[in-house]
Amino acid sequence: MEIRGSVVVVTGASSGFGELTALRFGRAGARVVLAARRLERLEALAERIASEGGSALTVRCDVTELAQLTAPAPGSGDPALREEVRQLVIARNERRAGRGQPPLDVEAEVDRQLRDLAG
Repeated sequence: MEIRGSVVVVTGASSGFGELTALRFGRAGARVVLAARRLERLEALAERIASEGGSALTVRCDVTELAQLTAPAPGSGDPALREEVRQLVIARNERRAGRGQPPLDVEAEVDRQLRDLAG
């Protein structure tokens, strides 16, 4: 499995094994989604990952609360989030081209992924 360019969600990323896992994925070139209750720690970790050349997005989330897991993604109508998802789809198309697979329709795939995030 190719890690570079993949999106990886790490829960419990604010400390311990979650934090170490997120750092490793970031160093391996994954785009890391950091999820935990302590947003300030996630933001510091995201900065650390970025300073090492990686990419990270922070999401405050308590995985023991079902409502938080099924609620619409914060900012799903946000143009910055749309652009981040768009860049992920473009990176995915680059990998598909390298495997001889046809590209995805970028805007249609962005719309699909944002709908999935919103539930």
